[in-house]
Amino acid sequence: MKKLCFVFIAVFIFSISVFAKPGDIAGKYYSTDIITTLNGVEIDAINIGGETLISAEDMKYYGFHVLWDAKARELRITSKDHANDGIPPSVKKSSLPSGSVLGNYFETDIKTYLDNKIITAYNIGGRTYIHAEETRQHGFDAVWNGNDRTLKITSSKFAGYEYSFIMAQGKPQSVEGSGAFKLVYTKDNIIGYGDAEYFSSSFSSQSKSYYVFLQFYQNDGLFYSSKLLDILREHAENNTNAAEDIFFAVNGKIAKNLIVSEYKGNGHNSYYVICEEMLKLKEDEIESIVISVGTEISETPFEISNAEQYGSKAKKIFKSAKKYSLDWLEAFWELDEYTVLNVCESEHLGKVTNRLYIADKEGNLSEDILKQVREIGGFNEAKLRIYSVKIGDVKTNFFFSCASSKKNGDFYVELDTGKLHLIAEKDR
Repeated sequence: MKKLCFVFIAVFIFSISVFAKPGDIAGKYYSTDIITTLNGVEIDAINIGGETLISAEDMKYYGFHVLWDAKARELRITSKDHANDGIPPSVKKSSLPSGSVLGNYFETDIKTYLDNKIITAYNIGGRTYIHAEETRQHGFDAVWNGNDRTLKITSSKFAGYEYSFIMAQGKPQSVEGSGAFKLVYTKDNIIGYGDAEYFSSSFSSQSKSYYVFLQFYQNDGLFYSSKLLDILREHAENNTNAAEDIFFAVNGKIAKNLIVSEYKGNGHNSYYVICEEMLKLKEDEIESIVISVGTEISETPFEISNAEQYGSKAKKIFKSAKKYSLDWLEAFWELDEYTVLNVCESEHLGKVTNRLYIADKEGNLSEDILKQVREIGGFNEAKLRIYSVKIGDVKTNFFFSCASSKKNGDFYVELDTGKLHLIAEKDR
């Protein structure tokens, strides 16, 4: 009889769990002395008995798009390259001792996605909180330190696990390709074999997923390597594991499963070779990348020059203009005599100030031109959008347009004196 009773109680409890509805109490949350940070700044967090939840809505200040779809009842949180939506709000601390019950958290029918992958979420007072430790499954770092009682969460982008660089740039060919190639990338050089110059190639990291982009141009005079394209096309169309025909390794770790995706455009055929699970590496931790397609690969090596030329000068100059680790190069313009840099200066997460610099042929930087712009009424704002950059007939005059939230303005700067002139302004 006792056994029957136990079975009945177990079934009853299981039924309650299965049929939990939105709005049902999921549990209690507690005050905590743990400091939880996201991308280096403290974020509103609660404790649910040894696990941490962080505020989903507040994540927009930490380098994320946060989009609510009321019709689909979905909350989508997507990583951005930069945190530029304002300084994160200050975190309110409970005056109660750590471990005190603060209230209940509730089941919700809202589906919450972090970087397009669903994550556990609960409702607390009409706001959504996501499971902090679960962010590890989305490529984030979540590091617990028991000594100082901190949980430090860093998104894949801010941790440096997402990046892209060019490996090869195709050259015009006079003959049909052999149908096989090999590319060997190291920090010191890039070596090619076979058809390695019949296409342009880049490498991209999305945390533990890697993409090798192969782009075959027709309009630029690159003749197709038909056999090579046939191999890639067959795997793309049949969705088969391409590891039998494609060798791909990062730092010596060989991919066992590869997917090929095809993309056709105006005058080119492009393919992505995708590896979903590999080593989790930052760019400076990449020692070697090897990719080859086909078996009959020429044994004659040739060096491939660094193809990342456009913007390389501007990026090099930016290093001298960069003041803080979070600074980024928003835009640049390479003119005949000068390089113009629009720098976003960010000394603190979410605090962004636009700067505009002009560099001469030797890379010497001017003072920040926007400092003078901000002395003009209506333009005294941290964020100023720069557009329509040019050098006029008078080569010592640099023209640009600038927009604040209140006004649009046209300006020019005397390059020899650094003096700014306002040509015209208009209320927005």
